[in-house]
Amino acid sequence: MNTPLHKAVLCGNLQAVALLVNSGADLLALNKDFDTPLCCTAELEGEVSSKMAELLIQNGAVVDSPGCSTPLVAAVNLGEFELAQTLIKASTSLKMSAYWGPSPLHTASWRGGRDEGYSALFSDLLRRGFDPYYRAAGPELAGSAIHIAMCRTSFTALLLNSDLRVGDSGPFPSTTLYMRGYAWLTDRFRFYRRKVEPGQLRTLMNMEHRNGWTLLCRTASVGFLAEMRTLISMGAILDHEGCPLGSALMAACEAGRLESVRLLIRSGAAISYATSQGTRSAVSAASGSKAILNWLLVLRFTEQGKLENPTESGETQLPWSGVVKAELIISGRRERRSDESSLDYWCRLLRIRTELRGTVIFPGRGHTSRPSRLQPEERVHVSLNDTRIPSIS
Repeated sequence: MNTPLHKAVLCGNLQAVALLVNSGADLLALNKDFDTPLCCTAELEGEVSSKMAELLIQNGAVVDSPGCSTPLVAAVNLGEFELAQTLIKASTSLKMSAYWGPSPLHTASWRGGRDEGYSALFSDLLRRGFDPYYRAAGPELAGSAIHIAMCRTSFTALLLNSDLRVGDSGPFPSTTLYMRGYAWLTDRFRFYRRKVEPGQLRTLMNMEHRNGWTLLCRTASVGFLAEMRTLISMGAILDHEGCPLGSALMAACEAGRLESVRLLIRSGAAISYATSQGTRSAVSAASGSKAILNWLLVLRFTEQGKLENPTESGETQLPWSGVVKAELIISGRRERRSDESSLDYWCRLLRIRTELRGTVIFPGRGHTSRPSRLQPEERVHVSLNDTRIPSIS
């Protein structure tokens, strides 16, 4: 329940607040939301919020008073930048110990995708001594302010062009889900890759976390394909059990994310594997999704391109049956010339064989126009190792 002082603050009545304070009203009283009167100033709009805060502070209100949130956190959260600056200037010591959960720096980075003013506020808070590496204990914004800022495109330049050591912030927490995506794993990843040492970058990417969720499992469960491709390209272990559901593929199946399933399987993820508790199967995990079951059992086989006869130009985009050993009938310019000795011709055949290795040999019916003279009156065949031929349907 709000005290009379809370109500006067929320009404923006400066005279009533001054009267109550002079009459001994408790400046640290908490309402039902565990907010002090100073916290309530964040709900006011315009200049009245900063004037109300100045009045309360002049009469002894504590900027970093503990509660559900501090006045500064409330101001930052609501985007009251003028009020936030008033509180910052009024506080003689902004102590991180006042925050059991997200600090104002966390809140500024979390809200940073909405307004450029948050980036300036973030920088100001850094100059005031807030620790960007402090990891919040609460579940809402777990990790450090740097971790949260990395998810925002607008903070990329600030993080990488300042004296902040992004690589020292430790493994990225995946307990908090950033529904707008992880900017540092998408189009901004190339910048982080240049600035962060490779070993620290792998630690930051939290690829083998064993208590909770890895980033690959988390992004697979919500269908963040760009982030998944980055993690896979950096060597994330596809079959690592990075969440209570199992591997990233199992998490994607449970969440009904078909595109994640397709990407993981085509990248080499195992559809089933054995654990100490038994066998995990993607088919079982996807039992609640007809679309994923249909793709796993049928479409992933039938949607592949079928082998066909090559075109006259020899170009084809279709898959090949693999590397095989083939024979080629020698004809035309590959036949023995009249001025070639048997040794010279044999050496040339070996060179031809080497040149054709790994190339496509198209089937055809060709015969020599004259005997090879190596084996009179017989066709000469050259064994071509490691040559790919198309299968004919």
